[in-house]
Amino acid sequence: MNSTLPGSTLRSGLIPTLARHPLAANLLMLMCILAGIWGLRQLNVQLNPTQPTRSVEIELVWPGAAAEDVEQLVTQPIEHQLRSLQSLESLTSITRIGGATISLRFTGSENIDAATERVKQRLAQARDLPAELETPRVRPAVRYETVAAILLSSDGPLSELMPEARRIQRELLASGLDQVHFRGVPREQIAIQIDSQTLFQLGVPLHEIATSILRNSRDMSAGSVGTGASERLLRAPEQRRDVEAFARLPMPAGSTNQLQRLDNIALIERRYEDNQRLLYHDGDAAIIIQARRSPESDVMTEARILRDWHAENAGMLADRGIQAGVWLEAWRFARDTLMLVVNNGITGLCLVIAVLFLFLNTRVAAWVTLGIPVSFLAALAVFWFFGGSINFISLVGAVMALGIVVDDAIVVGEHSLARFEAGA
Repeated sequence: MNSTLPGSTLRSGLIPTLARHPLAANLLMLMCILAGIWGLRQLNVQLNPTQPTRSVEIELVWPGAAAEDVEQLVTQPIEHQLRSLQSLESLTSITRIGGATISLRFTGSENIDAATERVKQRLAQARDLPAELETPRVRPAVRYETVAAILLSSDGPLSELMPEARRIQRELLASGLDQVHFRGVPREQIAIQIDSQTLFQLGVPLHEIATSILRNSRDMSAGSVGTGASERLLRAPEQRRDVEAFARLPMPAGSTNQLQRLDNIALIERRYEDNQRLLYHDGDAAIIIQARRSPESDVMTEARILRDWHAENAGMLADRGIQAGVWLEAWRFARDTLMLVVNNGITGLCLVIAVLFLFLNTRVAAWVTLGIPVSFLAALAVFWFFGGSINFISLVGAVMALGIVVDDAIVVGEHSLARFEAGA
């Protein structure tokens, strides 16, 4: 005859099992500690939580086209094709010489990957676009956050400072920064000028020369080779990107159709575009090199890379007459804000522990005190698993959870001690 004792159903649960096997409980606690330390090292540190993107960007490139032509022949037809997209909240575009950028913002309930695919399908349906238009690049918008910036200044001309800024950009990207952006660097263009006397001698209209230059300075598709999974697209890279490459372009010379180099009939130079904004620091030409991080990167890691580079190279640059200072240190605001919450949490924890040992049994107080960091470390491992990060909101939540954890631990600890002393 089988008999069931009252409450015996609880003896098969996790807590009764751990109570009968103290070694298992200690091993579980050790695993929580190790998992929490590992999760803490993996979690990104940032000021605000990462927000899912709601925007899709389209990058359009039409080499050599005027902004008015891009607007009428590319931007407007594509905008008309995209306006009826489902869940579209707003559509904005920026048109410039040689291309345009279109940004589409969707409602918060929309899956951004599905929205990106629908945008690609609508783009494929667009007709009568210029043949010279390169394949549009469609991707979800990525919001980069400023970490800090380096201000370069020199008493020399800006043209001497720009190569140094480019070199610094390459070094910072190679060191692990996500994005390095310039401010104060004017856009450049390659200007090709032919005087009226040369045009008269050649007997060729200026627009035909421009068409010939554009036709011979573009990357062209050369078909494909292979079939199926082994198929490879062929492309002829003929786009000229510097003065020397344009100088070697063959051009027809008059009615004889003889060819000669472009630099024999034209002046070719690289120069700044008109109406550009320039930066100056204490009267010297200056460039701001801005470091930005992606949502997946740690702001402290990015800041350390920038500070290490500055510490190693600032003296060398100063010897060459170039001043390099760290500016716009947004990471310090993030660090100070997070440390304020952390320090408040540590202060509250110390007060809680002092009250525990003052009013509770020493043994109960010790186990409750030990349970607090173990619980939080285990929570950090779970937090990393679900894609969380250490930010202002999550730390405030952790401080609030501190009171809940301590309250529950005190209740459970006192009840267990009372039952133990009663002989249960």
